[in-house]
Amino acid sequence: MAGAGGNWISRGMAVTLVVVTAVAMVVFLALSAYAPQMRTETGGRPNVLSKSAIGYAGLKILLEETGTVVGINRSRTPDEDLPAKTLLILTPDGLSSQQSLTKLAGAAPVLIVLPKWPAVPDYLHSGWVRKFVAYEPGGVAEMLKGLDDTTSVEHPFDPAPDAKDKTKSKTKKITAATVRLAGTPAFGTSPFPPVLSIDAFQTIAGKKWEPLLTDGHGHNVLVRLKGTETYVLSDPDLVNTAALKNEAVAAGALDLIARIAPGAHFVEFDVTLAGFDNPPSLLHSVFSAPFLATTIGALLVAILMVFRALNRFGTPRAEARAFAFGKRSLADNTASLIRVMGRGPGMAPRYAAAVRRQAAKTLRGGRAEDVRWLDGVEQAGHITPTYAELLAEAEHVATVTDMMRLAAKLHDWKSRIIHERR
Repeated sequence: MAGAGGNWISRGMAVTLVVVTAVAMVVFLALSAYAPQMRTETGGRPNVLSKSAIGYAGLKILLEETGTVVGINRSRTPDEDLPAKTLLILTPDGLSSQQSLTKLAGAAPVLIVLPKWPAVPDYLHSGWVRKFVAYEPGGVAEMLKGLDDTTSVEHPFDPAPDAKDKTKSKTKKITAATVRLAGTPAFGTSPFPPVLSIDAFQTIAGKKWEPLLTDGHGHNVLVRLKGTETYVLSDPDLVNTAALKNEAVAAGALDLIARIAPGAHFVEFDVTLAGFDNPPSLLHSVFSAPFLATTIGALLVAILMVFRALNRFGTPRAEARAFAFGKRSLADNTASLIRVMGRGPGMAPRYAAAVRRQAAKTLRGGRAEDVRWLDGVEQAGHITPTYAELLAEAEHVATVTDMMRLAAKLHDWKSRIIHERR
């Protein structure tokens, strides 16, 4: 509804709406810029953001609790500014590309933990997963072809499907294998318990892979790319959250990381392979250093402009003509002539008489042949100073300042005369 003055909205409410809208817009832009970094893992996939059994949030917490500084990498290119002896842990899943994995593996040292279990969400518990079936070994091996094109991944203790029985699925069954891990001379003793029971035990082989940890049957579990510091752990069930429920396995996971990167006090988990990267964005740049100062400066300038617009006195003055027309031109020219000749103070008595005639015309409907009757109005209303006193003052005006002061007094006298008569 309209207010008492006919306005549909008050000035205060208008200012509030503008401020709230501006703040909401800035907050929206800032949240949009940092949205990729604020995403959370709810599908239970194998990455450090996942708290499911096949995730690595447990390993991150374990490392932090033992004094290791842990970071999260959201850049698809190797970070050259990382501290020395930083271990980058890559945890690809079944959807990770060979090119992305190979590009990130160029940093040193790098531990690649191969995927084994697809994320099958447990709809009864958000972020949980159900064990269904392991990835096909051929698809997992394809991820490492960019490092060694002879790479192969196997589940050596899983029974092969029965080719004679055509009614049965060709998919291998999940079986638990008793594994006895042993270290090679290049690695030393195994950090894990000597005997472990692992479902769908997964191994790796290839011409360029140097074995460091085996299962005692010639199947490699931990390998290193020859001549590099790129390591691959074939079975994630040695370091994922489900495995860490066993204290001996948890201690083995810490020992394994310590041996791969001796003296490292910083471990960084990659999440770009899971799609949680932070792609280049102009919007993100304006809210980050070094452009953040410019953004803040622009916002302050905008605030000052709005403040100036809301507090401007009156309406904008229209642009005057170069040459005035009509009565206004005549009056301006006459005033300029009087000012140039210095005759302004000498015209004070005549100006006082003109004001007196204006008052008489106002009270008599435009007729002012005789103005002496105004003296009676003065006496009745006890108006001071009187016209006679103002006229005497006009006789002694010597400067423009005195003239302006007299004009103000005459205006006040005229207003009081008219008000008294009416």
